[in-house]
Amino acid sequence: MDISLRLLRHALTLAEHRNFARAAVALGISQPALSRSMQNLERTVGAVLFDRRPQGVEPTDAGQLLLLRARELLSFSEEFVNEVSRTNSLHRGRIVCGAGPYPAETVVASAMVCFAAQHPGIQIELRIRNWDELLQGLRAREIDAFIAETSLLEGEDDLSIIPLGRHPLYFAARPTHPLAGRRIALEDLLDYSFAVPSRIPPRLLAPLLKNRVIATRQQHGPAFPSVECASLSVLKRIVLSSDAVTALTLAAMREELADGRLVVLHTEPWLHLDYGIVRRKNRSLSLAAEKFLALVQEEEMELTRTEAKLRGCRAPGKHA
Repeated sequence: MDISLRLLRHALTLAEHRNFARAAVALGISQPALSRSMQNLERTVGAVLFDRRPQGVEPTDAGQLLLLRARELLSFSEEFVNEVSRTNSLHRGRIVCGAGPYPAETVVASAMVCFAAQHPGIQIELRIRNWDELLQGLRAREIDAFIAETSLLEGEDDLSIIPLGRHPLYFAARPTHPLAGRRIALEDLLDYSFAVPSRIPPRLLAPLLKNRVIATRQQHGPAFPSVECASLSVLKRIVLSSDAVTALTLAAMREELADGRLVVLHTEPWLHLDYGIVRRKNRSLSLAAEKFLALVQEEEMELTRTEAKLRGCRAPGKHA
């Protein structure tokens, strides 16, 4: 049985006006056209839907049932049309974006500020998680896209990854740290607690664990890492008030470096972030979500320029 929404709308209008002539005027069609619509509808369902009487028309029992379902179907149809129109609008809607701790407090935060100013009618929710939790949310359609470390996602066939910039990381601590101002090696850092903003990717963890000093000192020294927290601001508070060490991009600690609250201790050639925009293949996003991701890419270019300037000013080498 194939019933068009047009016929259902005609039936509802007829039931409202109880008269073919008045219903036809309301619909903007001729009375014979409305009569043909009702005949086609009754033929399709195989039942009389309206009793025709001199004083007007009355729905039959079958007609009452059809009208009940017709109202539901037309309501669902209108809701669907409204939802689709909102996905192509920058006036109303909602975006759910995920981000790892580093991009969340740099490019994503900046993009959110710009987007909110340009499109105040769009609601934005940001979920700061580890990459594996974000991946679950993306596949469950709980988030539109996410920005995070992508080194473990390259082989996933259902994902589309837009690479963003490479951002070097630097081990940092407060200026009164025992290692501050000294020429040090990587193993010197391992006597101190490490505070990290998320799960360490294997490509960064492997070089650390290859160092035999790490393996031996873990047994008696501090746990590695000692603290994991998705908030960079919380991690910086820990480092500023203790001898703990963390690893941050220059952009993520530029204010603390500028006013002398943090100093760079050390870096390594392999110590960098490779994050990107991750979304589902063959899944269309709303106009608002696409606009937001475009802003993320713009902010990424600005961040790359900022970090280049910071490196030029500070020029921290391997033994900073």
